[in-house]
Amino acid sequence: MALFKDLTREGQIDVYIKSLKSQLKEGLIDRDEYETSVALLKPMTIAMTRKVFTIEEMPQEDELVRRLETLYYRELFGRKPSEKDHKLENEVLVGKDNQQLAGAMWYAVEPTRAYKKCVYLDMIFVGNEYRKTGLGTQLMFNLLAQTPEDHSIITYAWKPVIDFYRRHGFLSTDEESTKSGQLFLKMVLPLTKKSFDKYCREKAHVGNYFDAYDELITEDDPIFNLDYLNLFVNSVANLMPESEHDFRKNPFTALLYYRARQEHVLLPALRV
Repeated sequence: MALFKDLTREGQIDVYIKSLKSQLKEGLIDRDEYETSVALLKPMTIAMTRKVFTIEEMPQEDELVRRLETLYYRELFGRKPSEKDHKLENEVLVGKDNQQLAGAMWYAVEPTRAYKKCVYLDMIFVGNEYRKTGLGTQLMFNLLAQTPEDHSIITYAWKPVIDFYRRHGFLSTDEESTKSGQLFLKMVLPLTKKSFDKYCREKAHVGNYFDAYDELITEDDPIFNLDYLNLFVNSVANLMPESEHDFRKNPFTALLYYRARQEHVLLPALRV
């Protein structure tokens, strides 16, 4: 445990977990040793980095919001936004650390006919000093409160952050898009059984919930395992409309609730 304290102080937990993963692949440690160590280390990472932010709505035209948008464009495309960029009439959620703007999320409810019954998550940006503090998760969790009943959440995820969306329950599609040389993958967080069945059909899973959801279960996060997958499948199969509208009971929101450290009916199986 003294070693773990040193890791926490030096901020080396992620590096150490990667070394454990390498040792597992090389056969130097077994699966039980790996999972036990990661289970001890992960909560320490969360406790060490997590902050509580104030999340509120701000106008898209606000000067501070525009500055965050410029930072987003500079990071992804190496330039300022221009008049040629297609702009939606977005709502904007901002995260504040005291009075300092730390990040923002731009979204629109049914922005076009192609996005009927959808909330389109257009952009999300978190300042460098606020990465790995939970701000992205808190913005995502607050987006749920803005999501109407019977709607799914859809986004085009920038390639480097696809794993962020997967950890929060988003499923990948086969549709890709490019902008200024950057690749984006269409991803969806289905919030109803109907929208999930549609996703399965489009992905040729033919209603196979195991195949559709298996991409979210990885050895990098051993909390999510086959026991959870079984529970998820059963929960989807027995999902009632009233549970779809109560996100604390909706199985599609369980991973997002877990990341936000919120109570959810499926979370006891995750040993939270």
